[in-house]
Amino acid sequence: MSRKPLAWFLAEAALGLAVLACRNPGAASPKPAAPAPQLKVAEAVKEPEFKPAPQVTQAERSVGRDKVTALAEADVGKNAAQPAPPQTATGDAPVSDSKALKDKDNPASASKDEDEHPAEQFVLAQVARTDKDWSVRKVAVEQLTSQSVLAQVATMDEEPEVRKLAASRLTVQAALAKVATRDKDWTVRKLATGMLTDQAELAGVAVHEEDPDIRKVAVSLLTDQSALARVARSDRDWSVRKSAVEKVTDKTVLAQIATSDRDPEIRKLALGRLTEKAATP
Repeated sequence: MSRKPLAWFLAEAALGLAVLACRNPGAASPKPAAPAPQLKVAEAVKEPEFKPAPQVTQAERSVGRDKVTALAEADVGKNAAQPAPPQTATGDAPVSDSKALKDKDNPASASKDEDEHPAEQFVLAQVARTDKDWSVRKVAVEQLTSQSVLAQVATMDEEPEVRKLAASRLTVQAALAKVATRDKDWTVRKLATGMLTDQAELAGVAVHEEDPDIRKVAVSLLTDQSALARVARSDRDWSVRKSAVEKVTDKTVLAQIATSDRDPEIRKLALGRLTEKAATP
C-alpha cells in the first residue's frame, strides 16, 4: 500500500471518530467532579447557650414574705416608740438611745420601773417630749426613769426649768457634759456641772466656761493637779484662782503663784500653802 492511501485512510478514521464524539458527548467526556459540600450555617456559627433562670419555689416565696413582714412590723414598733420631740432649745441633734450615751460606770440604762411599768413609762416619755404646756412636761419628767429620754429632754426642751429637772435626774456623764457645756441658761449649766464626775469634762468646764461661778463649781470637783495648776495660774477671776490654789499640792506651782500672781490675797494664800507643805513631814 502506498503512503497516500494510508494517510487518506487515517484521516478518514479520525474524522469518523470526531463525528461520533459529537453525537455522544457523555461517552467521550469525563464526568465532572462532585461539588464540595457546603457547611451549614448552624455548624459554622454556634449560637450562645442560655441557661434558664432558677425557678423560685412556693416555699421560698413564703419565707421571703414572712421576713419582710417581720421587718416591717419591727420598724413600725420602733417608730411608734419614738414620737417626735418638742422644739429644741439649743439646736443640737436629739440624743439617741445608742451605747454612746451609756455611762461606763452605769452600763444598765433601764431601771426597774421601766421593766415593771413599760406602758406607763411610754406615756410619760411621750408627754415629756411633746406636750405643749411646759408644766405638764415637767410633771412627766418627775416620774421618768429612762436615761435616754431624760437626756433628750435635758438637751432639747425649750423651757429651762424642764431641762434643769431632767438634768438633775441624769446619771449618764456624756449627756450631763453636753448640758454643762452647751445649754444657753447658766443655771442649767451650773446644775449639770455639779453632777459631773468625769475629770476631763470638769477640766474643760473649769477652763472654758464663761461664768466664774460655774468654773468654781468645776474646780471644787477637780482632783487633776495639772488642770488645777492651769486654773490657779491663769484664770481671769481671782475667786476662781483662789479656789484652785486651795487644792494645788505641787510646790513648784505654789511658789510660782506666790511670787507672780497679781492679787495679793492669792499670793498670800499660795505662800501659806507652800510653807504648810514645807512644814509637813
